[in-house]
Amino acid sequence: MRQSDLHNALFAVLSAHAPLVAKVKSIYDDVPQAIDGAAASRFPYIAVGESGIVAFDTDTRKGGEATIVIYAVSRYAGNKEVAELNDLVYAALDEKNLDMVGIDCLTCFRESVSITRDVDGKTRMGQSSFKIIYRSAYIG
Repeated sequence: MRQSDLHNALFAVLSAHAPLVAKVKSIYDDVPQAIDGAAASRFPYIAVGESGIVAFDTDTRKGGEATIVIYAVSRYAGNKEVAELNDLVYAALDEKNLDMVGIDCLTCFRESVSITRDVDGKTRMGQSSFKIIYRSAYIG
C-alpha cells in the first residue's frame, strides 16, 4: 500500500461524512499558515496527520497495518467541541472499508483518542489514532 493511497482514501471518507462536514469549516491535508505562524484557517477544522505502514507480506499476498492520526482543532472555550469532533471522526472511520485500488481494507478502528490544549491557551486539539489492517490481491 502506498501512503498517498491511504491519505487519499481517508480524506475521501472524511469529506463524504455529512455530519462531520456540517460541523467543520475545512478538512485539510496541510493546514495553511499565516506569515506570523498563526493558523490562517478558520476554526473548527479537521487535519489528516501523520501515518505509518508496517508490512506483513506472505509468499502469496502483500498486506500490513497502517496507522494514521486525525486532528480535530477548535478555539471553542472548553473541550466540548473537540470531543464532538473526535466522535464524528470516529463515526466516519470506525469499521469502514477504505476504498483503495487493489487493496482490501480488512478493518479500520480507533486505537486512541485524546484532547490537549495548545500553548497559546486558546486552541484545543483532539487527536485520534486509527489502525487499518489491509491486504492486497494475490501475487501471481
